[in-house]
Amino acid sequence: MRTSRLMLLFLAGCTPFQAFRMTPADDAAAMAESIGQARQIVIDYGSWAKHGGRSSARWILERDGTCTCETTSCDAFMMHHGQSSNGKTTPDQERWSLPPETFREAQRLLMESKLWTVKERRQPEFESGERFTVEWDGHRESFNYTPAEAKRLMAYLNRP
Repeated sequence: MRTSRLMLLFLAGCTPFQAFRMTPADDAAAMAESIGQARQIVIDYGSWAKHGGRSSARWILERDGTCTCETTSCDAFMMHHGQSSNGKTTPDQERWSLPPETFREAQRLLMESKLWTVKERRQPEFESGERFTVEWDGHRESFNYTPAEAKRLMAYLNRP
């Protein structure tokens, strides 16, 4: 009996999995809810230039208000020769604490950005490039550039 029901669904052009497929409106609501319930948000941004070095920043934002930013940078000489022009062999790294409200504000901006709706995930790179990734509670949105939808979030995080 069960087999005949599945066969009828299949013949009608419907598989059992289609019954659970979300519409774009449902998907947007589910994503916003997912971000709203996040315990941690991690935002990772990096840029590089063939003749200008590389830098990255990683914001680790916790719902309990523990928020930090870690930055790493190195010059082009270190990128190509394993040490900087002044003899250093490790990139410059810094870490600092951010105000507790950073989590809620980044969460709000992320929900408003609708970043998960961006279709284009990759753009051509020539002699420079970027990476931009946002993760929350097991979900990840990743790009090889910073989408326009993320500009307000990045402006907030990079404020003085």
